Amino acid sequence: MTAGITDAFIAVSRANMKQGVDLDIFPPMKVILIRSGIELEEFKGLRVNGAEKKAELGVDPTLPLITLVGCLKPQKAPLDYVEVAHLVLQRKEADFILVGDGVLRQKVEKKAEELGIKEQFRLLGWRRDVPEILAATDIFVLTSLWEGLPRVLPQAMAMGIPIMATRVDGTPEAVVHGVNGLLAEPRSTGEVAEGVVHLLNHPQDAKVMGERGREMVSEFDIWSMVTEQEELYQKLLKEKGWEVG
Repeated sequence: MTAGITDAFIAVSRANMKQGVDLDIFPPMKVILIRSGIELEEFKGLRVNGAEKKAELGVDPTLPLITLVGCLKPQKAPLDYVEVAHLVLQRKEADFILVGDGVLRQKVEKKAEELGIKEQFRLLGWRRDVPEILAATDIFVLTSLWEGLPRVLPQAMAMGIPIMATRVDGTPEAVVHGVNGLLAEPRSTGEVAEGVVHLLNHPQDAKVMGERGREMVSEFDIWSMVTEQEELYQKLLKEKGWEVG
């Protein structure tokens, strides 16, 4: 309804730009790509004792920690994450945590219990210490069915964590398969689990992927986002003949 009177659209990913054009929401000349930024220094400069943080979270400090951060809603497919944990735990020792809450919490808890992984799968609810949790994480997993471009991926990248994610929308623009992580098709829990096992079995490769992610994350800086948005507004104001202070 508002598209016809809108001067410009901001998309956080090229995939969303293409989708908007394909759906006739806007023409190509009206949309601009501006990444959704994060406070990079909050993550890059953080130093945490991983073993101590794992113990604080109630997981085994000696085991790899796999983490998903996200709302417990259909978009994030948290039930798929439980299934991934179950498949991985049949082959490797590890702990899994899910940071977040939402409408699917009871179903997630029930499935973890039914699969017999309740001791290795912890639901932490909403947390204010996500940077510290990521600092103690060995592999980050995202099982989403659709996304714009999830900000948690740059957060994991800034922490130097290898990522196993689903190949949806803007995610491949942050996670390059085989470079800073691995990608699988959505709903393919076996493929996601296989990727996690591969990273666990090849810790040196995982470490290199994490470091590459840290090197690639600069385009997601929040101050770049603010600057680009400000420049867009100034451009639009000038085009309308408004004085820009």
